[in-house]
Amino acid sequence: MQVYEWLAFSLFMNMINRTFRLLCLLPLLIFSCKHGETEKAISTKANTPAALQELNQKINAEPKNASYYNERAKYYYTQKDLGAASKDILDAITLDSSKAEFYVTLSDIFFAGGKSAQSKRSLDKSLLLDPANKEALLRMAELYLYVKDNKKSIEYLDKVLKIDVNTPKAYFIKGMDFKEMGDTTKAISSFQTTIEQDVEYYNAYVQLGLIYAARRNPLALKYYENALKLDPKSIEVMYNTAMFLQENNQLNKAIELYTKILSIDPQNKYANYNLGYIHYEYLKVFGEAVKHFSNAITCDPKYAEAVYMRGLCYEAMGDVQRASADYTQALVIAPGYEKPMLGLKRLAE
Repeated sequence: MQVYEWLAFSLFMNMINRTFRLLCLLPLLIFSCKHGETEKAISTKANTPAALQELNQKINAEPKNASYYNERAKYYYTQKDLGAASKDILDAITLDSSKAEFYVTLSDIFFAGGKSAQSKRSLDKSLLLDPANKEALLRMAELYLYVKDNKKSIEYLDKVLKIDVNTPKAYFIKGMDFKEMGDTTKAISSFQTTIEQDVEYYNAYVQLGLIYAARRNPLALKYYENALKLDPKSIEVMYNTAMFLQENNQLNKAIELYTKILSIDPQNKYANYNLGYIHYEYLKVFGEAVKHFSNAITCDPKYAEAVYMRGLCYEAMGDVQRASADYTQALVIAPGYEKPMLGLKRLAE
């Protein structure tokens, strides 16, 4: 994806007139008409959350206070109601177009709606109004990370850190940039600095775990453990931990953890698949492996790898008919898949 060109300053002259605001927000306004609720409808709901009730009351008391509309737009954004969020941020900007933070909110809404170009233009406007707006600089860095222009992302992060050296998120994004650039040493340093700044930065522990796991370094387990302390039911971290244990021949612990994952998420096809793989590849308990691969297929009938692996189990058990059926089915799901082709060739010999 190409980085979008900077919007010409002429669009922003005279503090963004109403016509420009309407044009800028048109995609979200259309979305709002389709999916949003009117303010009146929201306020009359008996089950309106307390936080939203409080914001509604503030707006009713001070309908000309632009900041309250921005606050409610951010609330709707967190609830994934982009239609209602877009309506409120339009009202905020209509009331006061001079607030840089309003355009940061607008940028978030555009980005969540898959509109990167509009998101960047909103950040441009925010930084035009306030070049030292830390949130706008961070969002710009994230946007450039998203489009894989890592050097540009780092430029914005350096600006953030000049403003406030104690910004954990800046170090985290920088770590992601270095990781994508292939410099895992600098990535580790950045993620560790993130944790020094904020010992509860979950994603930094996850990233450190992934990097050390790729190096087959047992430190990965320590970082995963710290992440699980912050989120004890994280399927992501449990799965990553189990994979590390599996790849480093700690099979009983891996089985225990995959089983725990399935107790939380029975439809996790990857945990089912990996249990099948362990029983097939390492333990040679083919009947048990078939059960796990079958569970994975139940979770996702188009899981070609699981169908193929179940075929391998049947082949190892001498059940040629079922093995052939699975190999054939794997090819139906994924034409050109070489392994089941070879399996059918073996059975025909």
